Amino acid sequence: MGKLFFIILLLGIYAESYSQSYLPCIEGKTSAFRPFNEYIPVDSSIDVTYYGLYLNIKTNPDYIYGAATIMLKADSLPVQSYFLNLSNKLLVDSVKSGNQTLVYNHSNDRLNIIQSVGAASPVSVTVYYKGLPEPTGFGSFIFSSHNGKPLVWSLSQPYGSMDWFPCKNDPDDKADSSSVAIRCRSDLTAVSNGLLYGITDNNDSTKTHYWRSRYKISSYLISIAVGDYYLYEQVSYNGIPIKHYVFPDRFETLKPVLDKTSLMIYFFEDWFWEYPFKDEKYGHAQILTGGAMEHQTCSSMGAFTESVVAHELAHQWYGDLVTNENWHHIWLHEGFATYSEGLWLEESYGQTAYNDFIARNMSYAKNAKGTLYVQDITKLPEIFNGNRSYSKGAVVLHMFRRILHPVTFKNVLKSFVLDTAFRYGTATTEDFIRTANRVTGYDYSWFFNQWIYGENYPKYTVSWSSEPLGNNNYKFILNVKQEANTSPQYFAMPVRVLIKTSDGEIYQSLFISLPEENFEFNITGKPKGIVFDPENSVLKEKYGDDIEIVNGFELYQNYPNPFNPATTIEYTISETSDIKLEIYNVEGRLIRTLVNQRQKPGNYVVTFSGENIPSGIYYYVLKSGRNITAKKMVLIR
Repeated sequence: MGKLFFIILLLGIYAESYSQSYLPCIEGKTSAFRPFNEYIPVDSSIDVTYYGLYLNIKTNPDYIYGAATIMLKADSLPVQSYFLNLSNKLLVDSVKSGNQTLVYNHSNDRLNIIQSVGAASPVSVTVYYKGLPEPTGFGSFIFSSHNGKPLVWSLSQPYGSMDWFPCKNDPDDKADSSSVAIRCRSDLTAVSNGLLYGITDNNDSTKTHYWRSRYKISSYLISIAVGDYYLYEQVSYNGIPIKHYVFPDRFETLKPVLDKTSLMIYFFEDWFWEYPFKDEKYGHAQILTGGAMEHQTCSSMGAFTESVVAHELAHQWYGDLVTNENWHHIWLHEGFATYSEGLWLEESYGQTAYNDFIARNMSYAKNAKGTLYVQDITKLPEIFNGNRSYSKGAVVLHMFRRILHPVTFKNVLKSFVLDTAFRYGTATTEDFIRTANRVTGYDYSWFFNQWIYGENYPKYTVSWSSEPLGNNNYKFILNVKQEANTSPQYFAMPVRVLIKTSDGEIYQSLFISLPEENFEFNITGKPKGIVFDPENSVLKEKYGDDIEIVNGFELYQNYPNPFNPATTIEYTISETSDIKLEIYNVEGRLIRTLVNQRQKPGNYVVTFSGENIPSGIYYYVLKSGRNITAKKMVLIR
């Protein structure tokens, strides 16, 4: 214990710290993936203005009795019949409009209704139905349990709403308002969108919880969560109610992350706009899945890492306030929310954390197949492709930010959600491009067309030479070759180059768009080497005479932290030396040696797995000669 204790005291690392936790919502969603029928078309002749759901949830055996009151009108011309999307796994008892019983037919996951509907004013229809929903997609409606008590939840994105209530299954059709009444066991709590307006005791060991939202909402964002919850309530800096519905046995563990929600609201309001549902609430409802889902005003959470909390909160702007018109443009949700994780990490943990985040997402984005614009929206793995819709989408925003002035980039993001054409409505990629062009006063279609509608990324080979000009001046010649791609054939991108000279460092800005280009410029100081794109501003591969300039001896905070079961440790060394990277427990006992070898200058990444060690606090120590540094990490089972 003595030696490690001395090291820890010397470094002063007893102070609590939390590092970034990287777990995008796609991980949990894909782990919960269930068989999915092909996309069912929607009835474009109608416009839904209101959803009013009543659900009587039974457990043991699992069953629901539902009554869905829907207000709708003709989208343009009057119609005599229409259809709603509703799974055939549910049995329809009757369909009524007021006291009038309507003729209907329920087949092929469509509820066909005979009813005259005009465009002037909405009509009302109530569908009475029952059954055991069959979960599809990511688990659209799940009966489960936690600690011996029932746990029921929905996760309908993108097409699962029809598995548990009749709807127009289209993100582009936003109802003006909604209400959800949930009848369940008295010892359970029912959570949904908007505000809780009351709870009725039914005097039969059940209660009914009445929720209502006055904001526009797409059907897939309507949600329920029913379980044995502990309610942890907070208020944001500007008075927004924050309500966390979590498992009682998990509250103390989750509280440090939950307490950051208010700070995140403050941060994202500065970046985007005011919290869009401020008259109702923001909150979390804990469920049993590996990831999370951005249901409007209340995200359903299976994971509570700091990055996931930031990701789902950012969706309230990019996903819920401004919703993609269709799933071809899912990057407007997931790319933006993933990039928002990076913004939060940059704010909370500094530039290194942001750079690491971008580097990881670039490595994932290089595995993306096809265009960022989703070609086939009948298949969930195509829509919610982590490498493409999430990571590459985030990287595109990172590259665009590096092209613009930082203030201008921020104004683009703000202007997109502030535009009344999209706010509380829907948008497409073209809408975002038009916003960017309007705010910047420049046409950036060339940038977005290649990254959204093109494929892959540029691959550069660089080489350089120099000629002395006298008086320590040199002509510097840089040759850049770009490998031919499919679409676009060649990428057009601005790239910076760092030239290391005997007198210091010189930066040069280039614009590369051809298969081969030569750039010449005069410099002072004998050139020693270059770093092509030193700030990692472009998604690319680079080859050739390119050196990495490393300064210092530094050990970075692991990520994720806390972790389970594995975490990543990064460090930098500036000279060739014998390196040891060791893991110790709080008693000072050596647990594992991760590195014990001679290494050249550079940046190194090591993965540590805690599968066979107990939960607790651990220290990782980097040693090189007389240089010793250490940091703390936490393993949570």
